[in-house]
Amino acid sequence: MGSRPYANYSTHKLEEALQAMKKGLSAREASKRFNISHATLSRKKKGNSNRAGRPNVFTEEEEDKLAKCILCCADWSMPMMMIDLQLIVQSYLNLDHFEEYSVWLKF
Repeated sequence: MGSRPYANYSTHKLEEALQAMKKGLSAREASKRFNISHATLSRKKKGNSNRAGRPNVFTEEEEDKLAKCILCCADWSMPMMMIDLQLIVQSYLNLDHFEEYSVWLKF
């Protein structure tokens, strides 16, 4: 009880199922044959890759910059609490191009 089941199939298996669907197999039939949710197959066939949860605010590059900043503080043996991490991220969000997200971490 509680958690939802996540992907329990390989990308190879998913590709095989999508190829079978291109050849005329329905999503329900492919679901039974390859043991992949028919909803997942339908979504992947349409090219819709919606992910569960809130969309990312930062790009991978921006996340790397923040991680380097935090690791730099660790290299300098600066003790950090959660509030310190939040303030680092908040200061980055307060830049002009993040105006719509800058209220996320208000204290």
